[in-house]
Amino acid sequence: MRTPTTPGNRGKAVSRWFLILVGTLSLAGCRSSNAPRDAIRELWFQAQPASGLTFTWARPEVAGAVVVFGSPGGQVIAREATTGAPRWVTAVSRAGGILGRNFVIADGAVVVATESEVVAVELSTGRIRWRFRPPLDTLLDGLPGNVAGTDLATDGTDLYVSAWGASVSAVSASTGSTRWVWRLGRLSSDTAAVTFRSGAAGAVVSGDTVFVAGWHFTNPKGGTKEGLILALNRVTGAELWKLVLAEPSGIGEIARRPVLAGDLLLGMTIAGSLYAVRRSTGEVAWKYRSPAYLYGTLAAPAVVGNIIYATMGDEQLTALRVDNGSVLWSVPPLGATKDLLATDRRVYVPRDGRLNIHDRETGALIATGRVKTEGGAFTTAATALGDQIFITSSEGAWSFREPK
Repeated sequence: MRTPTTPGNRGKAVSRWFLILVGTLSLAGCRSSNAPRDAIRELWFQAQPASGLTFTWARPEVAGAVVVFGSPGGQVIAREATTGAPRWVTAVSRAGGILGRNFVIADGAVVVATESEVVAVELSTGRIRWRFRPPLDTLLDGLPGNVAGTDLATDGTDLYVSAWGASVSAVSASTGSTRWVWRLGRLSSDTAAVTFRSGAAGAVVSGDTVFVAGWHFTNPKGGTKEGLILALNRVTGAELWKLVLAEPSGIGEIARRPVLAGDLLLGMTIAGSLYAVRRSTGEVAWKYRSPAYLYGTLAAPAVVGNIIYATMGDEQLTALRVDNGSVLWSVPPLGATKDLLATDRRVYVPRDGRLNIHDRETGALIATGRVKTEGGAFTTAATALGDQIFITSSEGAWSFREPK
């Protein structure tokens, strides 16, 4: 699957994420002849509203003994971790409308992005606490900023909402009120009378800094674009530094949140380049791009200790050192279409209708989980609670024991 170019009008821009998902589903149902088949022990499986008819992208989130899932029907569902039984079900959007990449837990609420809204739901009761619409997009069309495909961040008290247009809003988790808004505004590459279109793809918080990844058109129609990584003051929203990535024109976009790795910040471009940036200065410490790069990638890497696990559009899972980017090992057979999960022992790589599970130390393929029907797909990244794994597919919510 190649990542489609984002056109320069809002309607086509929204369809960008739809095309990515369609491309993902078109490859579902493939089988591996040499993958282990008996190492996964299912704990439970629960069908969800509208499963098989539409999809949700939000990675499940663990909150104590509860795991929060998004359903294809537009519901947020709090499930018992041990059985999958629902504690509560709350509709937050139309069917297929939960399009943020993650849930976050803050001030007793679970928060998720839909297409153009962020919704906070009481974790204890399932009652909707507030709804937030980001500032208007830069196309001056009167529509709110789009949050489909973005990652929310939280410091436990406030939410940091990245939106197309490129804005980042600091929002109170308690009330939904806006504390500050940062806007990218015009860059030196803008030559038109209006600000070129841009987007903030996601954020991560560390101490008093909010780190943001995004992209910016370099012409009015959006045929070419550049990737951005920047740092904002968590308290005021003031811009601390901004890095424009030196990628080939048109494929430099960062479509996923940054990832923290010690004193470095990791940003993956759609072109498969992994940047390690110094968090204090915004200087590039090192960069790695697979010599076997084949196609665009939207999967964020995972970090455990001094090791990064990433797929870079080359049909490989690669382990690299955090400090210098040197490759420790690289193994086939599949790249990821969703974010990776790394636990103490395993690395989980979702790809269409398969979930490849690798040994974290060696990269050896331990097991492969599969959806139950031909044509289905894993629609979210996986998450873990101890040795229990949770993931969402086009068929429902699934939990299993981590393979030994």
